[in-house]
Amino acid sequence: MKEEGKTPEFIKDTKELHGDITKITIYSKKEFNEQSYSYFYNKWAKGANVAISNPNQINITAQYVNRSIVVSLIQHMFAVSAEDTVIFGAEYRDIEMFKHSYFSYALQSADGEVKRSAQYITENIPTILQDIMRMI
Repeated sequence: MKEEGKTPEFIKDTKELHGDITKITIYSKKEFNEQSYSYFYNKWAKGANVAISNPNQINITAQYVNRSIVVSLIQHMFAVSAEDTVIFGAEYRDIEMFKHSYFSYALQSADGEVKRSAQYITENIPTILQDIMRMI
């Protein structure tokens, strides 16, 4: 976590936390494999959304909380089509989001599975956004 600029907070009991818990991230120094992911998925998936965000992290959120649902909701609220939506992603949990956009971009630094799931691959998001703004 420190490598990502985050300071971990160690607690002995979740009752020590103040406020709402919106996401739990489980981190492993080793990459999660199918067996270790299955353990957490089987334990939590009946009542929560369990997703690998990268090979070392699993995120657990409320059952219907994920990026794909948020994109779908925004598209519905503002009557925006998939053809008028641009999605950028680099993590496994972004793959579902790509399905809501014809213009889905995986970052060059993303895992191969993420890149295969996107329509396009880019190294530079600002350049793509500048190109889009020129077309408008």
